[in-house]
Amino acid sequence: MTEHTARRPYRLAFSVVLLALGLQVILQDILMRGACFAVGGLALAWIVCRQGRGCEQADVALPASDVVEDQTSQRDILLGAGHDLRQPVQAISLFAASLAAYPMQDAHRKLVAGIESGVHSLSGMLEAVFGIVKLQAGRIACQTQIVVLEDALAQAVDDKLDLAHERQLHLRHATTRRQVQADPSLLKLALGSMLEHALAQTPGEGGVLLGSRRRGDEVWIELRHGGKAKLAMQQDVFIPGEGYCDTLTDKGYGLAYAEGLARLMGGRLEVFVMPEKGCLLRLSLQAA
Repeated sequence: MTEHTARRPYRLAFSVVLLALGLQVILQDILMRGACFAVGGLALAWIVCRQGRGCEQADVALPASDVVEDQTSQRDILLGAGHDLRQPVQAISLFAASLAAYPMQDAHRKLVAGIESGVHSLSGMLEAVFGIVKLQAGRIACQTQIVVLEDALAQAVDDKLDLAHERQLHLRHATTRRQVQADPSLLKLALGSMLEHALAQTPGEGGVLLGSRRRGDEVWIELRHGGKAKLAMQQDVFIPGEGYCDTLTDKGYGLAYAEGLARLMGGRLEVFVMPEKGCLLRLSLQAA
């Protein structure tokens, strides 16, 4: 991996952080001076996001020691800023939900729905970024045990049903009696990231199916969903902003996080893209 490639995920992460800071300005404008002044905050959000994109695209060669030191510094900054960056995103989400409760014209309701959807996507991206940073810093512990897969799949689907209904998607899971060796909390996070990806990529009124099958000493947890891919591909390494990840709305942070969690549990994550047939995400874990 080149120095530039090693630095790129952090540059993309800082783009997300800058966008969150811009959204904080928007919220302050709305609450303190009225919606008309929020345009200024929106402009600032656009500017800082563009600045982040510029940092992402810069190709500056640095010695390997400087790259490692720079990554460690950026990692510490992101971990330290996590709480402060979550607050404005959560506040905007609550504000949008409050607006949605008031009577309004259809055009205004669509605008509020768009705000809610955008904030939800940004929130998911932030959580994935912070999760990846914690994984790389070795701050996530893994304690594997026997996990009843039916309970894990049912809970994962139940957590995303409201989001699926909002997007007019059909989400379900196939019942199973299988068991796996996994960390229950990490498995929940991995399945959540996979489902977020599937719901974001599936066209309206499409279907998302979560199931499993046994292959040798492994259990394959498979998530099938629709999509609009034009090229067939298979991928088991996910670098945010590169390759298949670059085609995704969140630049692949969710899948990169899920892959890191899978590796921590001794498993792996793969994606199979099939034109006209959709996409298959496969999380392979040790059978119990």
